[in-house]
Amino acid sequence: MGIPSVWFKGLEDDKKKDFEAYLRNSTVLVDKLIEIIYDHIETLDRKQTQEDFYKDPELFARLCYLNGQLSAFNKVIDLFHFREEKN
Repeated sequence: MGIPSVWFKGLEDDKKKDFEAYLRNSTVLVDKLIEIIYDHIETLDRKQTQEDFYKDPELFARLCYLNGQLSAFNKVIDLFHFREEKN
């Protein structure tokens, strides 16, 4: 799969290799960011299991908003899937 090309947008070709190495070696910050995002996803998932969530007359709007948040979090997580690859 490799590193998503969005990481290299705007970089000159001669700097891409160094930036790729930097991305692959940046673990502390990335691990913490992913942990925080997964915590947010878990919180959103818990909201969907609470009965009060479904009593709101604007349930459709709430579900759309919630699904939008989940989608955005998952897009950020997808940017880091390259870290799961074996070198």
